[in-house]
Amino acid sequence: MNEDEGDFRATPLWYAVARGENLPLVRFLLQRGANASYSLWAAVWRDDDLLCRALLKSKPELDLRAHGETPIFYAARLKRLKTLDLLIEAGADPSIADCAGRDAVDIARARRLPKEMIDRLEHLKNGMQSSRA
Repeated sequence: MNEDEGDFRATPLWYAVARGENLPLVRFLLQRGANASYSLWAAVWRDDDLLCRALLKSKPELDLRAHGETPIFYAARLKRLKTLDLLIEAGADPSIADCAGRDAVDIARARRLPKEMIDRLEHLKNGMQSSRA
C-alpha cells in the first residue's frame, strides 16, 4: 500500500496520546519540547478533551494534513464534538479542503452535526476568509 500520510508522524508523543492515553507522560514529553502537531489526530480520535487541551497549550501547527485531512476536518467527520470545539476555539482553519473539495463546514453539514457547531465553523471560516481578503 502506497498511501500518502501527508504531515503525519508517529512520534513518541503520538504513541503516548494514541495508545497510552497517558496524560502525565504527554505533559512530560511536551515540557521537554515534543512537537504536539502530529498528535492532534490521536486526541481527536479519542475525543479526549484533556489530552487535546494539553497538546493545544504547546501551540501546535493546527492545519497540517494526514491522508488529506486536517485535525478540524477529521473531528467534524468523526463527530468528535469535544475536540472539535477545542480546535474551533484554537483557531484551526475550517476552510481547508480535502482532495474532493470538501471543507470542515461541508463535512459538518453532511454528518449532521448540531446547528450551533456548524454555525461556529461557518463563523470561523468567514472570519478567516475576510482576514485573507
